[in-house]
Amino acid sequence: MVSLVRPSALPQANDCEAPPMDIKKLVTLTFDKNVGTADRAFRLASGLALVGAAWWLRPGAASWALGVLGLMWTATGVLSRCSIYYLLGYSTCPVAKKELPGRG
Repeated sequence: MVSLVRPSALPQANDCEAPPMDIKKLVTLTFDKNVGTADRAFRLASGLALVGAAWWLRPGAASWALGVLGLMWTATGVLSRCSIYYLLGYSTCPVAKKELPGRG
């Protein structure tokens, strides 16, 4: 039987591997910004709402959990960096437009 696909055109094992994660960047939050403007505004508003809800609830585990979650969510909006997005290789930041040669 004749194969119509060249062996070099077949996907290699290395083609599907994700780039290695830099743990130091993850822990110190020095990776590139990956939270876009709309996502950032949503995180700020909802994070502050969670902190507000925690403030008005009676003291207990639920209010502490909401407060911590709200602070973390607000922090990701302020810093424009999300560790979960980094781990997944996801970003909501707009792609920078590249200039074409000869067009200015």
